[in-house]
Amino acid sequence: GEKDASTLADHGLIASASSGGANAAHKTDFSPLAGRQVVLCPDNDPAGSRYAEVVTDILQRLHPPAEVRVLDVSDLPVKDSLADLLAQRAKEGGTL
Repeated sequence: GEKDASTLADHGLIASASSGGANAAHKTDFSPLAGRQVVLCPDNDPAGSRYAEVVTDILQRLHPPAEVRVLDVSDLPVKDSLADLLAQRAKEGGTL
């Protein structure tokens, strides 16, 4: 979500979040991502997994289709996100 996008932007990456949360991906216009390389960073929970599947499908139906990769978050605690991992690493003095 927005927290993850903001955290990634703080690390110099181009990031965005869709509107409406994990159950509303269909409400977002993903057309600016046509033909781009996209990395999805879902939360480690069932809603995050479903979101990644739905958005991957949307992105692959664009013209031209986006090249989609989904970040494996299975090592994170349940319900955690990339932002949670980065915040923890920052506390420990680590980097991205």
